[in-house]
Amino acid sequence: MANETTNTAFYRWLLARCRRAGYDVGSLETHTEIIAITSVALSEGLTPETTGHIADALGVTSRELTRAYIGEMRQKTITEILAHPDLAALDARLNDIAGTG
Repeated sequence: MANETTNTAFYRWLLARCRRAGYDVGSLETHTEIIAITSVALSEGLTPETTGHIADALGVTSRELTRAYIGEMRQKTITEILAHPDLAALDARLNDIAGTG
């Protein structure tokens, strides 16, 4: 799980912002929190309240934080959906109908 999580653009963005904000990114506790935040953000997104707290702690806006993960979260979701055999077949059929397949 950590490898899948740490190999993302959002993880790298979050790590850099934590470092810039003065957090000890070498500590196990901080690293674990960064992985947890990344996992939640990329799987289900962050609540507005959580986004606000994290943004404040990092010295960024809620909008900057959301922009940092939303595209990657959406792409991951689409990839997971299309990995389902029935939906992949439906996607291929719709592409044929649209003439883009």
